Amino acid sequence: RLSPCPRQRRARARDMSAACHGGCRGGVGTVVSRRRTPAPARRRLPTASRLCVLAMVALCLSGAAAQNGDLEYCSRPGECEAMRLSPEFPARLCAEPAHKPIFFLKPFTRLRLRVAATDEMQYLEAASFSDWLLSTFWGASRALEVLYTTPVRGFCSLGAVAPMCRDCEQQRCRRVVTSAPWHNMSIFDIVLPPHGGCVSVGGLPDGVIRARATWSYEFDPSVPLMMSSGLFLLLFWEPLRESTTLHASLGGVFSIIVLVVFLAWFVLSQTRKLVHGAVPFGATLTSLSMSAFVFFPSARTAMLAYAGSWGGEWSSWLFFTIVAVLVIVALVTVNWGARQSLAYFAMPMDPEGDVPFTIGANGARVDDLPPRPWSQRLLGFVLWGSGVLLVLSSTHVDALSAVILVLVLSADTLMHGLWLNWIRVASTRPESLRPLMPRIAFERQGQECTEAAVRQLRATLQRDPMLFRSVKEQSELRLRRFSEGCAHAELPPDALRGPPSWSCAVL
Repeated sequence: RLSPCPRQRRARARDMSAACHGGCRGGVGTVVSRRRTPAPARRRLPTASRLCVLAMVALCLSGAAAQNGDLEYCSRPGECEAMRLSPEFPARLCAEPAHKPIFFLKPFTRLRLRVAATDEMQYLEAASFSDWLLSTFWGASRALEVLYTTPVRGFCSLGAVAPMCRDCEQQRCRRVVTSAPWHNMSIFDIVLPPHGGCVSVGGLPDGVIRARATWSYEFDPSVPLMMSSGLFLLLFWEPLRESTTLHASLGGVFSIIVLVVFLAWFVLSQTRKLVHGAVPFGATLTSLSMSAFVFFPSARTAMLAYAGSWGGEWSSWLFFTIVAVLVIVALVTVNWGARQSLAYFAMPMDPEGDVPFTIGANGARVDDLPPRPWSQRLLGFVLWGSGVLLVLSSTHVDALSAVILVLVLSADTLMHGLWLNWIRVASTRPESLRPLMPRIAFERQGQECTEAAVRQLRATLQRDPMLFRSVKEQSELRLRRFSEGCAHAELPPDALRGPPSWSCAVL
């Protein structure tokens, strides 16, 4: 019979092996009966522990599930309808044309279905374990789970792949709505795009017996936020990609994220190894507790306060020491990440000595410098693309978003045209400097002046015949004929003149 102790079992196996080899060396064939050791039975949790765990899970699920109740739906003022809610037969509430905003308010507003409790139990008596978790971690006491459908955006219908392109028209999408901290804890707002949609309510939050649902529209604060962010990125993406402040910030934030992930993974793995096998569901409980400690400030404060009550003054000194060490490590990590990021996005050194150059179209000197690093070009493309996506998804009317994007992208051309028009309008007009004359009078005055100058030239030639010898022999005969009254220039025939054209040039 094998001993249950692992050390004695290994010693017994060594003795049996030695006896077998000794018999074989002595010439006597000793057969040793060996029996396969059965695998140790898997330890099971006691029945009481299993029942406790199942009770906790059932309590959590029962608290998270919505309960049946009565809903009073008011589609219009004075027109209300009572509905009995159940998960099998949810109430379908659809927005009517009277609920939607007028056309010029659609880009900046959103629909809101407000579910307000009109009759509820005392929350402290009806609170469940899941409600306590929600109130502890998120600051909200109850949650309302609904299913909704809404028309697909215009860009999404073209097959665009983007976070806002969620297909909630053919299939119902799920949403969990919690009451806002600045509202009453019994008011739940379900927001939809201004194009409309339907909301299916299968139950009310825990503790709510009756509620009233009404449609309305309100200003969407995300529209100016996304629009301003997108315009800022589109207009200033070139100086942003060269900004050393942005480069250092990116390196510091990335290094902090890496540090937090590494510390969380290290502490979680070490704690899982410590409690695995000693506590039922030790690995799962450790993962949940560490996640709560990292991501939920209220749970972290409660754990630290509970741990601080153990050691009194010594625990306080230990806590502040750990915090100081973590702060120093974080500062060193941020400094290192910022330096690495600056080196990664840095421009190459300017060349020394003679620099080759060319002359641009405007006559300016263009130096032949090293090209911009690909890291900055990639960063600029990411910033520009993010700005385009933000502008396209800013308003609730895709046509308006597209027009705004086109205007922003062609802003330089439009500004140049407006500047030229302003110069033309603001320039000094000729009539402001001198009185102008009609064109016919100008031509008649020119002919009269020309004829007077010709008569004066003929008179001069007739008074002084020696002037004929001052020209070449080929021109002397023409000059004599001109002094005798001939035309000073022979115009070509009308057939040779041809139609007037703007392509002619005067040399």
